[in-house]
Amino acid sequence: MEIIQLIKNSNLYSEEEILELSKLTQNQTFNKFDECICNNLIQVKVDYTTMLCGLFLNAYRQDQEVGKKLPNGCNKILETLLKLDNINLVDSEISTENIKNLLISIANDIRVIIIKLADVLSLAENVDSLTEQEALHLHNLIGELYAPISARLGLSVFKSKLQDLNLKYFHPKEYKKIDDELSVLREERENEIEKNIVILKDLLKRLNIDGDVYGRVKHISSIFNKLNDKNLTLSTIYDLLAVRVIVNTVSECYEVLSEINGIYQPIDGRFKDYISRPKQNGYKSIHTTVISSNSDPLEIQIRTKEMHEFAEYGVAAHFLYKEKKSRTSNLDEKLLWVRKLLENSSFASSSDYLDELKTDLYANEIFVQTPLGKVISLKENSTPIDFAYAIHSDVGNKCVGAKINGKIMPLSSHLKNGDVVEIITNPNSRGPSPDWLKLVNTSQAKNRMKAFFKREMKDENIKKGKTMLEATAKAKKVDIKNLLVDSWLEELFDKWSLKSLDDLYATVGYGGLTSTQVINRLFNKYKQTLKVEVNETNKSAPKKPENAIVFDGLDNIMVRFARCCSPVPGDEIVGFISQGRGITIHCTNCLNVKSLDHNRLISARWQESIDKKFACSFSILCTKQDMNIISLTKKISEQKIELLGLKINAVDRSTNKIDIQVSVKNTEELASLINKIEQDKWVIKVERTKGGNFGN
Repeated sequence: MEIIQLIKNSNLYSEEEILELSKLTQNQTFNKFDECICNNLIQVKVDYTTMLCGLFLNAYRQDQEVGKKLPNGCNKILETLLKLDNINLVDSEISTENIKNLLISIANDIRVIIIKLADVLSLAENVDSLTEQEALHLHNLIGELYAPISARLGLSVFKSKLQDLNLKYFHPKEYKKIDDELSVLREERENEIEKNIVILKDLLKRLNIDGDVYGRVKHISSIFNKLNDKNLTLSTIYDLLAVRVIVNTVSECYEVLSEINGIYQPIDGRFKDYISRPKQNGYKSIHTTVISSNSDPLEIQIRTKEMHEFAEYGVAAHFLYKEKKSRTSNLDEKLLWVRKLLENSSFASSSDYLDELKTDLYANEIFVQTPLGKVISLKENSTPIDFAYAIHSDVGNKCVGAKINGKIMPLSSHLKNGDVVEIITNPNSRGPSPDWLKLVNTSQAKNRMKAFFKREMKDENIKKGKTMLEATAKAKKVDIKNLLVDSWLEELFDKWSLKSLDDLYATVGYGGLTSTQVINRLFNKYKQTLKVEVNETNKSAPKKPENAIVFDGLDNIMVRFARCCSPVPGDEIVGFISQGRGITIHCTNCLNVKSLDHNRLISARWQESIDKKFACSFSILCTKQDMNIISLTKKISEQKIELLGLKINAVDRSTNKIDIQVSVKNTEELASLINKIEQDKWVIKVERTKGGNFGN
């Protein structure tokens, strides 16, 4: 079998494990997706059980009985993976519950998420096999969830590939442009990198250090982000040329750095020591950018073998050591952020979790100091407010100003590497301003502010949120009372981790959710209910469907025409959902419409061509002396209009009022008749009336 040979060639597993694998797969057929998952897992050098689960994942999706023939432990992993298949986007959002399940799976068994990421990557690598809708859904999930998770777990192999494939899917022209430009430079770059590899290998030999040097490929998505974020050109990206020096100990890292500074000219401001100050996800390395022999910038990364394994494989690096030693405790440390996320009660929605997952995904880090010399790591473009909350929540909540390098500066100022920042606090401060949420650049600051707003200003936020929701509902011409249905609210509470209606009001009040988000979801439920109600009354309505009327999104609806306004084609109309009587059609200017429940009104329009006549009424004010009923009825007959009823009432001694009901095709036919009647001398005034006592 090709796939077994692929696994065997990886040299990751013992002869006994390969033999068992061959027996388990004897009657099993594998497809290209299985092969891709297998390849992706080999890339991060997973253990045998993880490989086995990845290999049988698609088969298990089809038949859960497959799990029973696998060794102990596999079935539980596969069961959890099946649950993660339920993660999807609804209205461009991932439910809070789905994200929690994903985090729980990471905390319980890291192998689950590694297999899931390999599975997602295999789908992205074979996107042509998916429908357009499936591909869009997959790439949205990659951008929102799986690429950030890969970055947080330090799985650079998965992260870079997922980001590249996402860029290629969403921005194919930009991807191709960068790829083409790199191709032009490729030979020149490769030659330059080879020259510097030789120089650095000689350096290691002189220092008597057993190490390795090789070139590093910069991914297209990383280049794309730099080009966009900093308005750079390809030729001005400092780390386009890059090499890595891998040694055995930390002291050797600094020894090599010292020697490099003697050979090359360092570029100011391009040195970062992630060994003494690791990134938040545990990444360690020394980065320095120097001028190479052809005067181009060259980035050199120096790290130990263990640092390199973690940088490339992240949490999966723990599987490289089959003797567990203290690796379990180290793994627990690396996953501490997962437990903090699960325990953090300040999160109100899935977007908060996703913001936290995306921490340090795209931005570079800067190092800023307190006046006492304590170094704080922040994202690029962070502000003094980010700095204050990085020190402590109380410092952020009481912050009223800041000094940067001894000068008072606005709280919106962007901090730079090496800045010394002093936060000015006031114990009487009422707390952060909601406007600060727009100024900060770290999830930590945002979440701590939201927690403050939620805790300290709950009553105020409840009132504010309620007002905002009522205003948004009013804009949609619906009474909010009709939207606050218990079962609908329960769904929202579950989705956004809320406990009550007051929690919902408060969350909208402090900006955790927008009023539009909430009202749109409730309004969609409301519209669906109206449609069901219309269809139910339709079943018992006594009349046949009236094909002269069209309703958006509804078919075969029973209708009746209101006698109060007697609408005919040409009139602007609206439908009213009557309980047990289908939909009643009114003219939009009918006085009775104003008194109806506007939440039960539904848009309606006439068919373009209607082979039917409709009853309508008009009145004639005329002089008694000259009145000629014979002339009137003759004109109606000449217009080939059917007279349905006629009544004469005295208004005063000299004036009569004639109420007439006729059957017409449309308002044009009615207007033509009224025009003819108005030409008689005995006629004072003719006007259309709404309804009449003629009956239908």
